[in-house]
Amino acid sequence: MVLRAWVTGPRGLRSGLAAPLRGICVAVRWCSTNSSSDAAGRQPEMTVNDLHRQPDMLSGFDPSLIRNFSIIAHIDHGKSTLADTLLVRTGTISAKDSRGSPQMLDTLKVERDRGITVKAQTASMLHDGHLLNLIDTPGHVDFSYEVVRSLSACQGALLLVDATQGVQAQTLSTAKAAQAAGLKLVPVVTKIDLHHANVEDAILSVATTFDLDPDDVIPTSAKTGEGVDEVLGAIIERVPPPPRVVDPAAPLRARLVDSWYDTVRGVVCLVEVVDGCLVEQDRVVPFHLKYGSGSASGSGSDAAGGGSPAPSTSSETFSVQEVGLLTPAPTRTGALYPGQVGYIIAGMRSTRQATMGDTIIKAGVSPPPSPLLIIEPSKSMLFASVYPLDDGDFDSLLRAVERLALNDAAIEWEREQSPALGMGLRMGFLGVLHMEVFHQRLVDEFDTPVLLTTPTVPYQIQPSGGRDPVTVINLSDWPDPSKKDGLKFKVLEPVVDATIITPTECLGAMLTLLKNRRGRQTSIKYLDGERVLLEYKLPWQEVVSDLHDQAKTVSSGYASFDYSAAEPEAADLVKVDISINGDSVDALSFVCHRDAAQRKGRDVARRLKEVIDRQQFEVVVHAKMGARPFAKERIPPYRKDVLMKSGKLVGGGDSSRKKKLLDKQKKGKARAKTVGRVQLSQEAFWAVLSGGSGAGGAGGGGGR
Repeated sequence: MVLRAWVTGPRGLRSGLAAPLRGICVAVRWCSTNSSSDAAGRQPEMTVNDLHRQPDMLSGFDPSLIRNFSIIAHIDHGKSTLADTLLVRTGTISAKDSRGSPQMLDTLKVERDRGITVKAQTASMLHDGHLLNLIDTPGHVDFSYEVVRSLSACQGALLLVDATQGVQAQTLSTAKAAQAAGLKLVPVVTKIDLHHANVEDAILSVATTFDLDPDDVIPTSAKTGEGVDEVLGAIIERVPPPPRVVDPAAPLRARLVDSWYDTVRGVVCLVEVVDGCLVEQDRVVPFHLKYGSGSASGSGSDAAGGGSPAPSTSSETFSVQEVGLLTPAPTRTGALYPGQVGYIIAGMRSTRQATMGDTIIKAGVSPPPSPLLIIEPSKSMLFASVYPLDDGDFDSLLRAVERLALNDAAIEWEREQSPALGMGLRMGFLGVLHMEVFHQRLVDEFDTPVLLTTPTVPYQIQPSGGRDPVTVINLSDWPDPSKKDGLKFKVLEPVVDATIITPTECLGAMLTLLKNRRGRQTSIKYLDGERVLLEYKLPWQEVVSDLHDQAKTVSSGYASFDYSAAEPEAADLVKVDISINGDSVDALSFVCHRDAAQRKGRDVARRLKEVIDRQQFEVVVHAKMGARPFAKERIPPYRKDVLMKSGKLVGGGDSSRKKKLLDKQKKGKARAKTVGRVQLSQEAFWAVLSGGSGAGGAGGGGGR
């Protein structure tokens, strides 16, 4: 007799026989009385499509059959393509859907436009009786916080290496981050179907670099499907299940991994259930909102000390309206159980209510459970000001930024007022690409064109006399040494530990480039006969200008670059002010080394002359240090021939009449120069950063 069992609800398995069934559920498969089986009597593999018909089956999953893993790699090493192939192979999406949309997890317009992943995306799959929760992470160093945040919800990671490129700089950094988080690495070599792939060398490089057995490295091709089944098997066999799984009846603790804004439903939260279960109609509250952020920061998985939380700081609670999995489309399941990663909609409306890394608990539980470890917040390394094109649009800009912040926890902002540009926001980013992507998302997702100023890095000003140092993120706060009562001070600039991997034949040009950027070599290592690994101390300001592009240029596109923050160092830096018609424009000011100040100031003045439109009056651009100008560019006005009217000479041969008309024109232009405003476009600000090459990457944004 064949025993057919199915899941009917949270109470577990029920038998088709009269006698009660008692046992331990070690796997769940979909079975129907009219389903067909193969010759061996095996039932068909359960897929996520069955969740639409019977979502309660999740309650029957033994937590030991859950695998939470991410895909990490250097940029453009095939993470999203492999993720799509895994979704197709497990029946989560159809091959037809994958062909119609090559990158199923790259959902943002900016991701499809640029061909990169900027947001970690989640998808759940069912394979061989296991629930596999996948997180596809970005590869660019500017989005490293997305990687770190995603790894906190995982127990393992697929470490991808392109068979045509081998181990790259960001391969090393992402692997270190995964190992620091205690994740089990599953090494995978991708793109083995390419004719110029060097599979054996890539496998040996991975094994040598990360001290692994070459036999553990899985060669794959996401395009042909070769090796994909082995990858799925390795995920099940090598990645451990979620730790500390307890009785679902325990008090709820769920980690808030991500969030985004839906115009209809409000804030959608991605959570990992650690303890208890999360069911629709539950009333929940973020721990930091209820008890304050101070109690939510522990040194381990629980808050330090395990004492009672601080008194309540808010009476807000939220009713869970919808719970489900991302497959990758939202699939409503009604509940989430220990070890599972899914989404909830609970009527939240602001960033204050949904903080990344916070612990979601049930309201009214006394005493409340200890919070989970909060993820260390990112530290902004680049600052720029954002202004609406029209002063009346500031409130719309603020709403758009707040909603984007739900989906990008790495940004920070504060209000500021500029005499030239009006009310705006001073914003912090992790790098230039992060800033450009945020700018593009404002336009794509919220139809909010803005003016983005030249980015600056934070400097530490150390006054003489033992005074406390001051961090300057806005150059309008830079002390003026030309004033008589000005204090003497020392400047500390931010520095990064940079890792560069370059071909051996390009080593000389790369060393020259890094020397010209005030770099200091700390290590050099030959990885093989063809590549060299360089480690340098570099000023962060040099990195954010155009160092990455220049490194690609001198290496014919083969160099890879990665960095991490280091301790700031003293440097001889000066502020260069840019004035237009005698008025200083703080948004165009910049800081550079004293030896390069005059050269860079002249370059900026010349580039501004090229991008500022001619006016009806003369425009004069000055570059100066303190009160002393050292560079000047003149943009001549349009000239109207006032002596001609309808093709005829005015006044005939009367010279006094001609002189009177010319004098009148001269006075009018002088008056226009006094009261007129120069129209500054987005390209004018980007000209300061990269000589105009960055303007196209940043997008338009209109003039002001």
